[in-house]
Amino acid sequence: MPGKIIWFILMLGAGALAVCGVGMGVGGVILFTVPFGLISGHILARKFIGPWVGNAIAFGIYCPGKNVKPPPPEFPLIRAKIANEKYDEAVSDLEKLLEKDPGNYHVIARDA
Repeated sequence: MPGKIIWFILMLGAGALAVCGVGMGVGGVILFTVPFGLISGHILARKFIGPWVGNAIAFGIYCPGKNVKPPPPEFPLIRAKIANEKYDEAVSDLEKLLEKDPGNYHVIARDA
């Protein structure tokens, strides 16, 4: 959370310098408004709007429903089997998990 506050203060400072450049004429616009406006807009988009829109897309379209269950306790073992190239065992374990819990997002995403 402190990181967000620092980025917010930096964004406001850059935005204030951009607004001040407007009153300085053409030189102020070139030296202050354009670069500091771009910096302020970049911080706003990257640190505040981007994560909000990304979460809205990811949890609204990709996996609808706010109640995504945690991965099952067997899931790390299955990931280890995949990493060790024991694909047949991992597939059979995933199929067993799908039979027990057909709606678990983690199992479906790993199975795909």
